Amino acid sequence: MIFHPFKAIIRTFKATPSAFLLAIQVLIILAYPYLRNSLLGNIFLAISTIAMLGTILLVVKHTPALFWVSVLFGVPSIAFSVAEAFIPGNSILLAATAISHICFYFYASYALIRYVFADSIVTRDEWFATAAAFTVILWAFAYVFLLVDVLVPDSFTLFEERQNSFFEALFLSFSVLTGVGLSDIIPATDQGRAVLMIADVVGLFYMALIVSRLVTMSSAKQGTKLIERVMQHTTPIDKEKKDDDEL
Repeated sequence: MIFHPFKAIIRTFKATPSAFLLAIQVLIILAYPYLRNSLLGNIFLAISTIAMLGTILLVVKHTPALFWVSVLFGVPSIAFSVAEAFIPGNSILLAATAISHICFYFYASYALIRYVFADSIVTRDEWFATAAAFTVILWAFAYVFLLVDVLVPDSFTLFEERQNSFFEALFLSFSVLTGVGLSDIIPATDQGRAVLMIADVVGLFYMALIVSRLVTMSSAKQGTKLIERVMQHTTPIDKEKKDDDEL
């Protein structure tokens, strides 16, 4: 029997698409510090971002959400990402990119949350989807921070110094929404403080919502296994006695 690696990858992707999404996001985070200051690096990061956007589209297709809505938001996001790789530093283009990504990522996170809540039994891919939904929200708020800084310059420290770098915005998003708060980037305007307060609330709400949901789903799964185990060890005589007692 000949092993086909591509078929194995496709089979794995169909089983756990959310895991692939998480892997691409981790790759972008680890590669960004080394590639951000070169043209080839920016092109690679743009390609990685496009791959992530495409993966999100495929992941959303597996959810109960409307796929055509994700395409409506995703196609402009991909186009603006390509344009920004070749025309960096343009404020109008950055604002358009941020708006398209914000719409796309928030809708994708909504789709993933619906996917996690679709049934009462937690699957392996739903565990990955839980983490992926949160990272997609982190990506969305990173673009929210960038958009605020474009509309209201100097809303965040270090943004202008790094030319509105997405990595600084993503770092701030991780720090705020996870509740860690350890960041050298702070809001310097009322608009910046306002979006950070909203991000704090969203992060706390997501954590509480998902943790309670996963605990419930895990308990339901354990209960189902317990019932199946009891039924397997119940003899026909026990079943007849139970029926007689009910009569």
